[in-house]
Amino acid sequence: SAKDFDGLSGKYNIRLIIGDSVVSNAIDWHLADVSLKLPAAETKKVKKSELINYEKLPEIKHLFREPEKRPPQVVSDAFTAICLAPILLLFVLWLRVGINFGNLTPSLWTLGFHIGLAAVFGLYFVFWVKLNMFVTLKYLAGIGGVTFLCGNRMLRAMADRRKQKTE
Repeated sequence: SAKDFDGLSGKYNIRLIIGDSVVSNAIDWHLADVSLKLPAAETKKVKKSELINYEKLPEIKHLFREPEKRPPQVVSDAFTAICLAPILLLFVLWLRVGINFGNLTPSLWTLGFHIGLAAVFGLYFVFWVKLNMFVTLKYLAGIGGVTFLCGNRMLRAMADRRKQKTE
């Protein structure tokens, strides 16, 4: 049928080949030449996504948007100062009111808690600059666990000291 030949008309050779993997000389007889005129077969529509195109595609020319103007340096510095003002105000008020360092016990747990707290803030900065969320959470689990344990022991020691003072 025309489907077997994909609708391709033309001259075809009919040959009889007799052979085996064991036989060294196979028999190859040319029986006849046949000229076939077949109706055109229906071409199967190929989806554009399945079409294989080996031709060179035209170059894509991009036009990028003009970058936005940056504000003057004075404006940037002013906003930086505004953002840093609350922490500066905190330190000034702490000095004015007076920070009570008398409750802190000089122990390994106190040092571990404060180093852990600083490490968490440092990790936030590194996350902002370099890391992704999942890596940050992995590091935060370790740092946070140590900070939690040290803080718990530090607060327990402070509570024990306060309890001894009242007795």
